[in-house]
Amino acid sequence: LAGSVLAVAPPAASAAEPTVAHYSSKMVNDGTDVYYPAGAQGELPVALLMQGAKVHRMHYEAYARAVAAYGFVVVVPNHKRLVFFDSNYYPSQKMPAATIDWMDDENANAASPLAGRIDTDTLVLLGHSFGGAAALGVAEESCGIPFCTTLGYSLPGEVKAASLFGTNNKTPLFGTSAAMDNQIPVQLVQGTVDGVALPADAETSYARLENGPKQIVRVAGANHYGIT
Repeated sequence: LAGSVLAVAPPAASAAEPTVAHYSSKMVNDGTDVYYPAGAQGELPVALLMQGAKVHRMHYEAYARAVAAYGFVVVVPNHKRLVFFDSNYYPSQKMPAATIDWMDDENANAASPLAGRIDTDTLVLLGHSFGGAAALGVAEESCGIPFCTTLGYSLPGEVKAASLFGTNNKTPLFGTSAAMDNQIPVQLVQGTVDGVALPADAETSYARLENGPKQIVRVAGANHYGIT
C-alpha cells in the first residue's frame, strides 16, 4: 500500500526484552550515546536519533534502548549549534553525513564494541520535533533555514527511511503545509494529546507526503514529550 494509518495504545512492558548495551562516543564534536543489542548476530543497521530543540540526549535513553532491542545501533548525539542567536541543541541536516562517517570509522576501529558489526550501507532516521523537521528536509532532499544552511542538499544513499515523533511541516509564518516530494519512506508518529505539534498538523503533513510507503501512527494519550 502507498500509505497506511495505525492507532495504537501504549504497550505493556515486556519481561523478556533483549539485552541492550551502551557506550559513549563522539561524532565530530558532538558527545554521543550509542545503544546496541548485545547478543545480536550479523551486521546491524544504524538509527540516528535527531533530538528535539534544547532537549539533552539523556532524555531519550528509554526510547533509544527500545529501538536498539529491535536490532539497531542507535546513536544519539548532542548536536549543539547557533540558531537565530541562540546556542543550544539544534539538529541539522549535516548530521546524517557525519553519522555515515562515524559508521565507517567505528566499524573499522578494532577497539570498538561494534568493530565489524555495523551495516555501513544502512542508516535510518529517528526524529523528535525540531529534529524530526530537520529529518523531513533530509527525506525530501531539500534545504531550508534553520535546518540546512547551505545552498543545496543531497540525500545520502545510505539513508533508507525516517520515523519521526511530534513532527510536521507546517510553517510558523504562514501556517501552511507544502507538498513533500519525499525520496524515502516516512512514518509520522503522533501523540493524540500533543499540545505543541498538533495532531491535526501531523494529519495534514501526512496527506502532503507525495510518495510511499508512508504511515501515520497515533499514540493514544501521548503528549509532545512522549518519547523522552
